[in-house]
Amino acid sequence: MHNPSLIKIIKKTTLIISLVLCFFSFSFTLASALSAAGNRGYSESGNIPDKKKGSVILKAGSPGNIAVQKEKGLSSLQREARAYRSQGLEYQRIGNLDAAMELYQKAIELDPLYAVVYNDLGITLEEMDRAEQAEEYYLQAIKVDEGFLSPYSNLALLYETRRDLDKAAFYWRKRAGLGSSLDPWTKKARQRLSDIMMVQTGAAAAHFESREQAVFGLIKDVQHQKAIYRGSEQELAKAHFQKAKSRYEKGDEVGALSEAFDAKQLDSSNKEIDEFIDRVLVRFLTR
Repeated sequence: MHNPSLIKIIKKTTLIISLVLCFFSFSFTLASALSAAGNRGYSESGNIPDKKKGSVILKAGSPGNIAVQKEKGLSSLQREARAYRSQGLEYQRIGNLDAAMELYQKAIELDPLYAVVYNDLGITLEEMDRAEQAEEYYLQAIKVDEGFLSPYSNLALLYETRRDLDKAAFYWRKRAGLGSSLDPWTKKARQRLSDIMMVQTGAAAAHFESREQAVFGLIKDVQHQKAIYRGSEQELAKAHFQKAKSRYEKGDEVGALSEAFDAKQLDSSNKEIDEFIDRVLVRFLTR
């Protein structure tokens, strides 16, 4: 029968260990994701694939399609917007976030359909601990160009930090579905989605339960071994006690005390041994 106090301690300890491991696992994943593409994909963009298997479709006329706009057909205002963005990136790189924000804002004033800058603004605001505003800019980036992939990852990561796993799963699923199978971020998205689904379906709880049972099994084995050892100690104590009584009968009080003390060490709760030691001491001292 399990000791309730012991079970409580084990559960608490196991839970703390699990949470710590989850935290480090999540932190490592998040750090890896953030470092994989510099500032989470400044120049990353994608085209919306056909719903069926086949070639990628370019949405002709989509004003927010960065890949199309980057190389050709840019107006003077769009080129100026890109110049502001480049300056903003440099300020952000050296940690001058206020200056970066100002330049990004100028860029979208000149080109309101420049999706990548909304993403830049979102990242900068997160660095400034303004997550709610960052969320709005990520959503705006998707609204401007739903084929631009970076904001999907950034929203998913943002919701993970809030532990809003439903929304995180939604955006990881979007990112996985829109990205190329060769894209590392697509692989990250699939892995994070799998991890979240494991938690939401209770697989993690089942894993915790199985680990808890393993711990209880180990404790049971240890207790069994201790019981065997205790039995061995008691048998050995009996043997020493018999020798003590034998020596006492032969008049060897010193030898009797030595054997009795050895028996007492092995079986400290044995009152008979205590009484015997007292009797021998009295006899020894009154001789």
